[in-house]
Amino acid sequence: MARIIYGVQGEGRGHSSRSKIIIEHLLQQGHDVKIFTSHKGYDYLSTIFDDVTNILGLGFVFDGGKLDISKTLQQNLQDGTIDAGKTMYLLYKTFKEFQPHLAITDFEPFVPYLKGLGNIPFLSINHQHIISQYHLEYPYKWRADYLRAKTIVDNMYWFADHYYVTSFYYPRAREMFRKKSTLIPPILRNEVQDRKLADNGPILIYATTTDARMVLDVVQKTKYQYIGYGFDEGSGTKGNITFKKTGTGEFLDDLASAAAVVTNGGYTLMSEAICLGKPVYSIPIRRQFEQMVNGYYLEKLGFGLYDLVPIRKRFLMFLEGLPYYRKNMRNDHSRRQGNTRLFKALDRKIEEIRLP
Repeated sequence: MARIIYGVQGEGRGHSSRSKIIIEHLLQQGHDVKIFTSHKGYDYLSTIFDDVTNILGLGFVFDGGKLDISKTLQQNLQDGTIDAGKTMYLLYKTFKEFQPHLAITDFEPFVPYLKGLGNIPFLSINHQHIISQYHLEYPYKWRADYLRAKTIVDNMYWFADHYYVTSFYYPRAREMFRKKSTLIPPILRNEVQDRKLADNGPILIYATTTDARMVLDVVQKTKYQYIGYGFDEGSGTKGNITFKKTGTGEFLDDLASAAAVVTNGGYTLMSEAICLGKPVYSIPIRRQFEQMVNGYYLEKLGFGLYDLVPIRKRFLMFLEGLPYYRKNMRNDHSRRQGNTRLFKALDRKIEEIRLP
């Protein structure tokens, strides 16, 4: 069986949630996997797997509900100056002792450079490379945000043997990536797939930014009931909103029964909601192009609406259109989960490696 080093971007929860599913599959196949991650990724994965190492990770700085590019760069440069050398030495030491056959990364920037130490195969699995490897549609006024995001993604790493790009929308690949980049439908957690579905529960709101939380003033004036996660209110009820503290089990139950979902433009929850047939009202983080383009395609596909700042008239349009969005999702078979497809692709790649 193969010895694998697996890097996971630690910012947010989406990368680590997806990586958990894939790592569990690799372990079930009998492979030996060492995990390197940071921040929330380490906090999460270290409670599930034994062999998890905490390393330097990228962070993001937000100001007034939008991504602050200059402060983000400043913070990462300061942290990187101190810890990058330590992280690379730790990876080098692990490489020499572990002698991996393969490196995989979910947008973690250090593990890819193991390829140069022993010319081992290197695979990339994430959503972000859709920005740099595929022809995307977006409003022209987002051009500067797109170019910034593309520059960042291009420079994270550019030498993977193959890229598996998870997505609920399927744009055309750029010419140079048509043979080495594959679009994969969303990877769903077993906990999500196993839930009994309904669409008669309260609308689920998951909001962590200032702009997204502005939706409270909008929803309180509607006839629907809501469950809110990610707010400072803790638990309790305010008007037609029941606030809850984030907890995976109860959250997924509420997602499975929700009439619809209100969230930012983060890929993981949005894609899970779509796969479960839940219409989405998206409030992407401004200047974070990945979230913005996710919202754009959500609306283009007829699965919901997006606004960079909540607009009451548009939200009421969203509520009126719930049957229309559900019908579109029922008729779109491409939104189904891609777990099996990705697992088979990884198994084939590992079989191609000449193990000693």
